[in-house]
Amino acid sequence: MVDEGWAVVSLFGSPEAGLVLAGAVFVIWLWLRRRAKQPKLKAFVVVYGLSLITILLFTFIIKTVWPIPRTCIPCPAPNCNPWCSDDASFPSGHAGTAFTLATAAILTMRKWPTVLLFVYSTTIAISRLALGVHTVMDVVGGAGFGIGLTLLMFAVYRRFLLR
Repeated sequence: MVDEGWAVVSLFGSPEAGLVLAGAVFVIWLWLRRRAKQPKLKAFVVVYGLSLITILLFTFIIKTVWPIPRTCIPCPAPNCNPWCSDDASFPSGHAGTAFTLATAAILTMRKWPTVLLFVYSTTIAISRLALGVHTVMDVVGGAGFGIGLTLLMFAVYRRFLLR
């Protein structure tokens, strides 16, 4: 039962969930932009969108070029972990995606409640460890890449896109 709880938490940090969230935020921004100026929301949409695309591409490239195998055994093998996938382990895409969201929010919104997104991101990272599908190096690497690439995209936004 504990694994199922961590699996649900992990689901909310998946790259697919990040894409759905990015799409929803973009639609909300499109709807709100006609009603009022929303510069912080616009900045979040742009920075998060660029960062999400970047972390997904970066994770794919690293996992393809440097395929570190997972320590868990994917099913249908004997003694398998039902949460284990058969792709490479490093970096954790879940941690990268989750920390991308938190970093983009804190950089663009600058409200103290956005700090709670770092609690969310840490919980996602812990869920990957609790399910046994990643090592500490995988989730720390994913989190570091998520934060670092978002900082880079924020700098790009401020330098070239903020007008």
